[in-house]
Amino acid sequence: MQARRIKKVSTETAQKIETGKTIGTFSGIVKELVENGIDAGGTRIDVKIRKLGLEGIEVTDNGKGVSEESFEMFGRLHATSKMKDYDDLAKITTYGFRGTAMASICGAGGVTIETKTDEMEIGHRLRYDESGVLVDKAVCQRGCSGTTVIVTDILQSHPVRHAEWARNVKQEYARTQSYLYAYAICNPAIKMASIREDGKVVFSTSGRGGLRECLIELYGIGEVNKLHFFDVSLENKMRCKGAVSKPGSGRATNSQQFCFINRRPVFLPELSKRINKAYREHGFKDCPSVFVDVEAPTESYEVNVTPDKRVVNFAQEENVFLVLQGKLSEIWESLIPAETVRENLFEEKPLLQTPGKAAAWEAVGVRLPEEQPGREEALLGTPVSVDGCEGDEEDELEKAPLFFDEEDPLVITKDRFKDLKIVGQFNRGFIIALLEGDGSRLYAIDQHAADEKRRFEKYMGELRIETQKLVCSKRVEMLADEELFVCENIPRIEKWKFSVFFDEKAPPTQRVCLVGVPVVYKKTLGEGDFKEFVSSIIENADESTDTIPRIRRIVASMACRSSVMIGDAVGRRRMGEIVHGIGRLEKPWTCPHGRPTIRAIGWVGEKELEKEAEK
Repeated sequence: MQARRIKKVSTETAQKIETGKTIGTFSGIVKELVENGIDAGGTRIDVKIRKLGLEGIEVTDNGKGVSEESFEMFGRLHATSKMKDYDDLAKITTYGFRGTAMASICGAGGVTIETKTDEMEIGHRLRYDESGVLVDKAVCQRGCSGTTVIVTDILQSHPVRHAEWARNVKQEYARTQSYLYAYAICNPAIKMASIREDGKVVFSTSGRGGLRECLIELYGIGEVNKLHFFDVSLENKMRCKGAVSKPGSGRATNSQQFCFINRRPVFLPELSKRINKAYREHGFKDCPSVFVDVEAPTESYEVNVTPDKRVVNFAQEENVFLVLQGKLSEIWESLIPAETVRENLFEEKPLLQTPGKAAAWEAVGVRLPEEQPGREEALLGTPVSVDGCEGDEEDELEKAPLFFDEEDPLVITKDRFKDLKIVGQFNRGFIIALLEGDGSRLYAIDQHAADEKRRFEKYMGELRIETQKLVCSKRVEMLADEELFVCENIPRIEKWKFSVFFDEKAPPTQRVCLVGVPVVYKKTLGEGDFKEFVSSIIENADESTDTIPRIRRIVASMACRSSVMIGDAVGRRRMGEIVHGIGRLEKPWTCPHGRPTIRAIGWVGEKELEKEAEK
């Protein structure tokens, strides 16, 4: 077979490949257009999104506009006004610099712009084809300088990407709003608004204040009062300023954590991890709200790492993050009252007391895997770490999380629970069960966790919720995008007996009114429970899995108190009911508080089985 000749691809083909690599999502398109508006010196940016983006977007700024001599180059690849040569990267201060964004957007949809500079007497409307070539030019009326970019038929030329986007359009819309929030937060002097096709304002900022005023406009005064604002010095001429949650004022998720470098929104998972660790070291189990901007010399980090420019490399990342972690830890330490003593009431302890050597287990007939030294500690050691005993269940697999991969012979599936043979009770805390077959396997079942999970699912199935009407309606402070989610999903929310009213005339963050709340087991839920419920379902596409976290905790507490306790003596019949009962549950692997229900011990020798049979 003759070797194929290497040939250079055409310029048009190369451009399509490059543009498809740079921007591949709807949120990425919006992000680049907003960055262009800020780089152009705009003090006001409006983003109009039609039908979650499926019918197009329109981004308007009041910046300098596009000069007439730049019309031809506006949509071309690697055409930019922000840098001339590679050395400029070390001192770049603008969001964009590569000259690939507009070419990529032209390749992702139909692009039309309306622009005007201070030198122009009248505006111009320009249309570009998918290659970024100017194909139509006309005059238009435009009062002030600036640019409006209209993009339609988004990702239609990329059918696979478009289909994926259409399947997850709500999640992508939420990601887009998160990007817009980020740019509004790091540019509080810019008036920014996100608007839907029906004219409803998702959020808006006035551009008249600093960070605190901007956060009040986005999140409401109630949320901002839970924040502590700071400004600290770091190493090597660096500073860090922003706001973090006060002790005990965190959120259930990390959705309200934003990191910036020189006002550039960036993805810094290691920094987020360190901040969360510092917060939790003070005894808090939730996630802090974080708005952190690191001011650093441009030569100390690199932005040209990924196409979306959200990943950066620091020259001394470890030192910078370690110092920042220490500074925030000192802030939280200073905010905790001296007389406050926090104890970890749910300290995890080993599931079973494990002997130091495998020989000790073999003496009683349990054979541990020989090919992995020290595995007895993994088999019977501390349970899987969960975020506190009172946390929600972890995502559960179809097979038990027994420290092994799914190919391991010690993993048990739900359909085998009915085959478990009760051996007895250990230490009045664990039911020991045997699974005979290809090598007999021994398991330890936590009697309290297993019985609690069994009762929890029973109580949830019998749940009856009623609505308690409020004497006076309660206006609820919420994020603007959460408000619109409530407006669009009122029937879904009222299934759980919350009664709400959406006041379209009220300003953003003040439009949701609570007029009725659920009552379950004589406990009345409130505003905080409503906000937690909305936050938990806002990105949940499967409506059938909705649940109110507070109700879940109430039922879990009832199940816990009524279950068999550690220290209770349990008869063989009751042990059988518990073990075989959890096998009929949908997710039997952990209790409602995340505590594992079952652990593998090892294999049992044939001689011991013969002795058991003789008995």
